[in-house]
Amino acid sequence: MKATLGRAQQEQQLLQTKPPTVVPKVPDAPPKPAVPNPPAPPAPVSVAPLRLDTQEMKAPAPVEPEKKVQRPAASSGTNRILIGALGAAAVVVALVGAALYSRRPAPKPKPEPVASVKVMLRSTPAGAEISVNGQVCGTSTCEMQLAPGDYRAEARMADYLPASASFSVGADGAASPEIGLSLAPVPPLLTIATDLSDGSVLLDRAPAGQIQGGELEIAKLAPGEHMIFLQNGGFRAQFALKIADNAAPQVDGAVQTQGMQGVVVVHAGSRGHVWGSAPGAKISVDGKDAGELGGDGLELQEVAAGPHELMMQSPGGETRVTFQGGPATTVAASLVTNQNLGVLNIVAGEDDAEIYLNGDKYRRKTRNGRVRIYLPAKQYAVRIQKDGVVAQEQTVALKRGQESELQFKLTPAKATLAIHRGVPGSEVSLDGSRIGIVKPDGEFSSTSIEPGRHTISIRGDRYKPVQTEQVFAAGKSVEMDGTLQTLFGTLKVDVSPAVPGVRLRLKRQGDAQDREIHESTLSLQDGLYTITASAAKYQDAAVTVRVTPGNSATATIAMKKVEPSLSVKLAPVQDNPAPPPFLLNDWLKGGGWTRDGVSIKRQGGDFIIAPPVLAAGTIQFTILSIHGRRVEWVAGFRDTKNYYLYQFEDSSFTRTEVADGKHSKAVKVQISARHDHPNAFLIQITPKSIIHSVPQGPNWKLLDSWSPEGGVVAGKFGFRVPGRDEISLSDFKLTQN
Repeated sequence: MKATLGRAQQEQQLLQTKPPTVVPKVPDAPPKPAVPNPPAPPAPVSVAPLRLDTQEMKAPAPVEPEKKVQRPAASSGTNRILIGALGAAAVVVALVGAALYSRRPAPKPKPEPVASVKVMLRSTPAGAEISVNGQVCGTSTCEMQLAPGDYRAEARMADYLPASASFSVGADGAASPEIGLSLAPVPPLLTIATDLSDGSVLLDRAPAGQIQGGELEIAKLAPGEHMIFLQNGGFRAQFALKIADNAAPQVDGAVQTQGMQGVVVVHAGSRGHVWGSAPGAKISVDGKDAGELGGDGLELQEVAAGPHELMMQSPGGETRVTFQGGPATTVAASLVTNQNLGVLNIVAGEDDAEIYLNGDKYRRKTRNGRVRIYLPAKQYAVRIQKDGVVAQEQTVALKRGQESELQFKLTPAKATLAIHRGVPGSEVSLDGSRIGIVKPDGEFSSTSIEPGRHTISIRGDRYKPVQTEQVFAAGKSVEMDGTLQTLFGTLKVDVSPAVPGVRLRLKRQGDAQDREIHESTLSLQDGLYTITASAAKYQDAAVTVRVTPGNSATATIAMKKVEPSLSVKLAPVQDNPAPPPFLLNDWLKGGGWTRDGVSIKRQGGDFIIAPPVLAAGTIQFTILSIHGRRVEWVAGFRDTKNYYLYQFEDSSFTRTEVADGKHSKAVKVQISARHDHPNAFLIQITPKSIIHSVPQGPNWKLLDSWSPEGGVVAGKFGFRVPGRDEISLSDFKLTQN
């Protein structure tokens, strides 16, 4: 018993001690099956001290239990000694591996990326504003610390085209030491100012554009020789312009004109040159004498930057032209007739300001803080506004051949409501309060609306009302479509042929009785309608038509005679010599006209008819409206109830046949002109047709050609000036063939 306990104590003490480097010899034991001895541990290795972090050691993966195999039993002491030896060997192997790992060379550290790189940018010429990725960094030169990445630089300067460049800064600090931005000058700009309301402008015999508001711009003139030509009827002007690289443009010879005065100014930097149509004329700049115009023009010295006005005084009158001083090369031409028009010079001190004349928006905006406009001599209410600012309205009375100047000071503005294509007479309300009605031309404008959210309502008789919410910003305009959905449809009655004294009756399906109608165009509710026509010596005729809201229907009634018409034999035409022409001064003999320089004018009088009866001939004249919505004339006039009516207003030319006091369906033709500017017309009367033409370059362009259905063309010619309307007439000539 004691020996057993002693051996157990010895085994426990052995397990608690450090395993020896050599496995001890196993003592004698009872006979048992042969078991191979464990391998001898490796020889001790000298290693450097190594700290082991036991928390990073992972537990071994679980091992599935092996199937039990019956083996000869071994003594418990032997097993404990074997386990201890194996554990000691595992510890030694771990120490050796750690020592070998600690001897591996450490990896080389990666180079740190650069934080930023200094980059220099420079503009040519100096003075340009330089920006990088949209951020302004300097003028002429820019020095920046930039992080690695891609960048875009841009340089901008007045009178030069923008220049840009893309560049990159590498992570290793590689970048261009200096980046250059070269700006090219803006190509020369040619501005033509004229008091002609319309005309042909040719550049090298090709159309260069239309005159709008007395001005035309031709940009980017290429180097070379150019010919500029302007014509409207008998007014002509032309000049040759030479453009070369690295040199100011030059006019080759004098400005050639017919019925006009012309002056051309070329400006670049602080120098300029002027040419004109009147050699020997006196030239002044901003009211100061600059010398006389020679055969090769006149050199201008020390022209400061900013706007200037040059005036040429000659026996033909004064001719003015405005130009902008500065580094850019500009060519400014003024080609004027100085007839029946005045000049309105508006000074606002702001560019791109909108201009309103008598409530109508003008086509051009201010440039270089001002705008110069040729207008018929009469009174104007002038208002300007721009981006949240507006100036108080001013009134000016323009006089023929004289210049008037208005200066405006812009102040913060209210919001504007503009309604287009509205129903004339429809009522416009703001937040339930009436603020006005739509004008006869379908337009409405209110400029005194407080900024904020408002409810806009549009109501009209016989139309479905419209209501909408809009947000108004100070100085901004809210544009609305004023079109209303009608509750009625339109019925047009067309009787063919036009029978004098025809009687028309109308009956709606479901109604007990019909009713007599006297109009050729009716506004009716939805329904099926029957129209009956009757006249002496004609069979009664009827037609049924469906009318729907918002749509137009036509009832065409064909009339057939009961008796054949009698033929009339015309007397032979005598071969008499043509009578003398009816000229402008012949109108004065009839009274009511007054002389106004080279023109005559007339207010009211309704029909003013020339005495000659035209079966064939030509009529040519220039006309403008001094007061009124349009100008009107008649051809084939037989009496106040039978004639052919022609009406001309802005962008519209209308023809209407009037028979027995009833107006036929109007025929409209688009025309690029304004009725309050001088416009020339040529009318050719033939036995079967009436032909209207307008000037186009040196020739005439067909506007309207018409042969009346009844074949009646012969009659008198005249003008219609209703009420307080007033017209101006010049260059009139009526010739009978």
